[in-house]
Amino acid sequence: MAGQIRFHLPLFVFVCSIFIHLMLVTAAQAKSENSDGVPLIGKSCNVTEFAKECISVFESDPRSRAAANLTSLVGVGMNISYEKIKVAKSYFLKAQKSATDHWTKEYIDDCLVNYDAAIWQMDHHGFPGFDKRNYEDAISAVNVCNYAAGFCAENG
Repeated sequence: MAGQIRFHLPLFVFVCSIFIHLMLVTAAQAKSENSDGVPLIGKSCNVTEFAKECISVFESDPRSRAAANLTSLVGVGMNISYEKIKVAKSYFLKAQKSATDHWTKEYIDDCLVNYDAAIWQMDHHGFPGFDKRNYEDAISAVNVCNYAAGFCAENG
């Protein structure tokens, strides 16, 4: 189970964070209305490196269907990433209690520090920045999430 915790969930957060980052950049540069009749999720996800995964994540979350424009869809994506980071952290907290090997404990502790930093960044910079249309702050916070998930995926 520890191997599954180390790889699958952090990888999901990593992938999700990457396409949220790309969509934030796109939102900052493009007009945000979906006026050409092309489904917003597909149109937005097709500009990302992981288009299939992006579409799958957004289509599986009912909040995405209510998104009227790219900005609101990115907000949904940020919330999805944030929720997944919190879930990943909860798995690592459980694994921390049962870890017996010194290096495993160190790895888990490092992951928890990174997830705590990601959560703090989203709470204090990501969401407030996004709400104020300060996409640089939002992107920076998403990058911390990306780093946390990547760190735990690479070192697990």
